[in-house]
Amino acid sequence: MNIKNNEDVISMFLGLLVVVAVAVVVVNYFQKQRGSVSVPGTTSELALVGEGSLEEKVEEKKEVKLTAGEYMVKKGDSLWKIAVAQLGDGYKWTEIAQINGLKNPSLLAVGQVLKISAPAEEMVDYQVKNGDSLWKIAVTQYGDGFKWTEIWNLNRVVIPNPNMIRVGTVLRMVK
Repeated sequence: MNIKNNEDVISMFLGLLVVVAVAVVVVNYFQKQRGSVSVPGTTSELALVGEGSLEEKVEEKKEVKLTAGEYMVKKGDSLWKIAVAQLGDGYKWTEIAQINGLKNPSLLAVGQVLKISAPAEEMVDYQVKNGDSLWKIAVTQYGDGFKWTEIWNLNRVVIPNPNMIRVGTVLRMVK
C-alpha cells in the first residue's frame, strides 16, 4: 500500500510539472508576441537606409515642394493613418499603395512624398427618373450593371438605402 501511495505522489508531481511547463511555454509565447504587431506602412527611423544621418535625410526631404494631392510621410505614419487623415477612410490605403506603385506598402520612409489620389476624374450629374434603379443607371451610364456599387458609394449621403432611390434625386457619377 505504501508503494501505491508513492506512485500516486510521483504521478501527481509529474502531472503538476507538465502543467507548469506548458504554462511557462504559453506565457513565453505571448510575451514574445506582445509589441510585435506590424501595421502595414508604419514608418520608423530605420526606414531611411543609406549614407548620412536621419536628420540629414529628413532635412533633404523638407525642401521638396508639395503639390495638391501629395503628402510627405512623417515618423509614425502608416498608409492606414494617411488614408484616414487625407481620404477619410483607412481602407483606402490600398489605393495610395497602388497609385504610388509601392511593392511593399509596409516600408515607408520619413520624408517620402506620396501621391494621395489619382488624377481628378470628371464628374457628371444624373437626375433619377421614374422606374430607375442603381442597376439600370449603371447599365445606361457605364454599360455594366455591377458598377451600381460605385454610384452608390459616391452618393451615400443622398441614398442611404440603395434599394430605395427617389425620383428627382441628383446623383454624382464619374464620367
